[in-house]
Amino acid sequence: MLQAVLHKKLKASFTDPTFCPSEDTLTSSVVGLLQYLPPDIFNKILKESCGINSSFPNDIGYVDYIGFWEHWDATDTSNARIVEPDVIISTNKYQIIIEAKKSDESGQYHEQWRNEIKAFLNTHELDNRNVVLLALGGNTSLELNKVTVDDISCPIYKASWFNILNSVSKLMNEPLPNHVKRILSDIMDAFEIHGFFNLEWLDSIETCGLKTSTIAVLSNRNSFDKYYKPNKPLLTNSKNIWQISVDDKN
Repeated sequence: MLQAVLHKKLKASFTDPTFCPSEDTLTSSVVGLLQYLPPDIFNKILKESCGINSSFPNDIGYVDYIGFWEHWDATDTSNARIVEPDVIISTNKYQIIIEAKKSDESGQYHEQWRNEIKAFLNTHELDNRNVVLLALGGNTSLELNKVTVDDISCPIYKASWFNILNSVSKLMNEPLPNHVKRILSDIMDAFEIHGFFNLEWLDSIETCGLKTSTIAVLSNRNSFDKYYKPNKPLLTNSKNIWQISVDDKN
């Protein structure tokens, strides 16, 4: 599906082939591809998504099941009928509930976390595996939280989409097998069609010297105008070009 979206090949499958990015398409595209990575790389990306100082487990164990948008029993929650978490990752050591938001800006809240943990307990029998919740996107900070339900204290690890993209980007520069890099490349493409772009920060760019003639040009505005003048202002609808969202581009 991802490649069909990227190459605009959906006309024969849908009446309206226009792709409208959403929280669900971002989750299914990115997490859906992450599940195909080797366990150590998958674990590394999840941990780095929570920040460099996160206490997210270094070893979540072997992943034996990943489910999307399951329906759980809503008894004793604020939901009327069902609770639908975005993702559940089951390993031999952990049950990881993922609640995802469309962007990194806002949207996560305590009551939804509690509902999902309670619904999980309603629907599944507890065993020796730890239950944790990964709040992906929509956080004002990445500080660890906890929610206690039925005397069970569940850690809330906060993560960001940008951290996942940054982790994937760094892995692309490592000596990994080609099939792994193909998956990583698809993840980066999935981020791009959802408006997340890999940026090279100024402090990561190698410095270089300037010729005396270049410094002279830059120090004299009148001289600089002779060398460079934009064909048109770098504005679109009175917005700075870096503020343009995906919706603005359509």
